[in-house]
Amino acid sequence: MQIQFETSDPHAVGMRDIAERRVKFTMRRLSWLIPHAIVRLTGSSNQQGGQDKCCRIELASQIAGRVVVTSRASSWRTAIDQAVTRAAKIIRRDLDRVNSPVLIRMINMQA
Repeated sequence: MQIQFETSDPHAVGMRDIAERRVKFTMRRLSWLIPHAIVRLTGSSNQQGGQDKCCRIELASQIAGRVVVTSRASSWRTAIDQAVTRAAKIIRRDLDRVNSPVLIRMINMQA
């Protein structure tokens, strides 16, 4: 799986390794279905004057097509964790919908 990391926020540059490791760890059993992932980190101001951290993950999946998940949180780590977890759930759900015995066997062999 190729992971592309993008950010324009100078404070988010240090999160590159964490984001890549989190995506690889969470998608480790599904990586054969996901050839490419893009992780984008941005910062934005919320209505109360604080800073929100936003993580957007785009996955190119052979089963679910293009999956895009966005998460906002008060820390980069939380935003990354929430987005990656939701993206993995979507891929697993779509894989379950396909319900192909061949795919299920292939996943079990990957584990």
